[in-house]
Amino acid sequence: MITAHRKWLLTGSIACATLSISAQMVVAEVSNGPDVIAMSANIDNDTFSRASLRLGTREPYWMAVFDTLIHLAPDTTLNPGLATKWVWNNANTALTLTLREAIKFTDGAPFNSEAVRANLLALRDGGGENAFMLANLTDVEIKSPTEVVLRLSAPDPALLESLASVAGAMASPASIGSANAASRPVGSGAYILDTEESVPGRQYVYRRNSDYWDVASIDFNTLTITPISDLSARLNALRSGQIDTALADATVVAEAKRSDLTVTTFPVDWEGILIADRNGKMLPALADRRVRQAINLAFDKGSILKYMRSGLGKETSQIFSADATAYVSGLDSAYGFDVKRARTLMAEAGYGDGFTLTMPELRLFAAFTPVITQMLADIGIRVNWVSIAPTEAIAELQSGKYPMFVTRLAAQTSWSDIRRVVASDASWNTSRSQDDELNKLIDKAQHTLHEEERAKTYKDINKWLVDQAWFAPWYRVDTVVLTNKEVILNPRPWSVAPSVQYFKAKH
Repeated sequence: MITAHRKWLLTGSIACATLSISAQMVVAEVSNGPDVIAMSANIDNDTFSRASLRLGTREPYWMAVFDTLIHLAPDTTLNPGLATKWVWNNANTALTLTLREAIKFTDGAPFNSEAVRANLLALRDGGGENAFMLANLTDVEIKSPTEVVLRLSAPDPALLESLASVAGAMASPASIGSANAASRPVGSGAYILDTEESVPGRQYVYRRNSDYWDVASIDFNTLTITPISDLSARLNALRSGQIDTALADATVVAEAKRSDLTVTTFPVDWEGILIADRNGKMLPALADRRVRQAINLAFDKGSILKYMRSGLGKETSQIFSADATAYVSGLDSAYGFDVKRARTLMAEAGYGDGFTLTMPELRLFAAFTPVITQMLADIGIRVNWVSIAPTEAIAELQSGKYPMFVTRLAAQTSWSDIRRVVASDASWNTSRSQDDELNKLIDKAQHTLHEEERAKTYKDINKWLVDQAWFAPWYRVDTVVLTNKEVILNPRPWSVAPSVQYFKAKH
């Protein structure tokens, strides 16, 4: 039940966020047309450098140019890409790849085992945010020009999926680490970046690669990606025909439908509070499980989802997606909205008078600030907010300075989420929290050779995380992609920004 005051907070926050949007004129250098797919992005590309490729909204920029060793179908099936076959050894510590023959990069260099080795080591040793994907890679053994063995220090249950993503992206070896690698990608993928026509920050233009091994799958001769940070401007550009597709959110769904646009929604991210300091190094109160559980109970998830995301999502208390092996349906409702129970837990933990903590205030979540402040205040937790510049957001959140913070994180495969968010050395385990019982479960999941046993262990990890309240998720929020009537989208799993491979021409 939402109180009148809380409803005012929520609707007021939305109004402030809406008023802050001002439409901008979008001018494309290369116009849309029958043989063009004109995409937009909500953020500019920052690099094509092999070691620094990113997931999320920057995926479409590089996936058009760099083909991957394995391809990921919309139904999560793994299909041959630049690797035509893959075989594990009995211990799951060596993966043998058979490579596609007669493939060349667009600079004329051959795609072969040497190229695979150069790319994998560049990511592993390059210090990028996705280097974790190859953290267990100890060697890349070349058996022949078309056969390579990836040797691991320990099993990696998510390696195949990683090879369909950043880990498997293949750039010409000569371009890796070159002076212009960040701006002039050289791949063997479906498209070639037209560096003469492209203007960073305004529009990226890609031309069809006529030598691509699966050229028949390419429906468009030209791809353009126009960065448009303003949602109103993206919507206007889509309605006017300047672009064919745009990332959006729940605030414009009704308007998009009135404009006869196609609205595709699918869950990728969870949104809520990441309780980082579970060991209480900065704030001793957070080391108490009862306090963390109280934080979970303090949030009126249904009202936040309704008023902040127009109801597009599903309430949850777990960080794993519904299609992950670790998912347990009953855990979605583990923590309801119960302020009375939360206050009791705070008192039992010795914090009946509450405490004060510092949280980073991010522009992306500015509308949530008064809501979080009030709901935590209702159980005695007082928040001091520190403003963070958008350009520094990720670095600040991962710095370990903050005991907890609001976030929106993508859910991927069970093992990927464990390695990225849960494990003691995970990039989003910002306080390096750990627990002996959890560590044993993670080790068991990694080393078991039986899929059924691994699946059970994943679920045990999930149950432990929810019981210990390491996180305080509110809901799995739906990603919203708008398209016109000229293209059809089949979304890429675990990606908030579908790349060109997942679009087809309607006619």
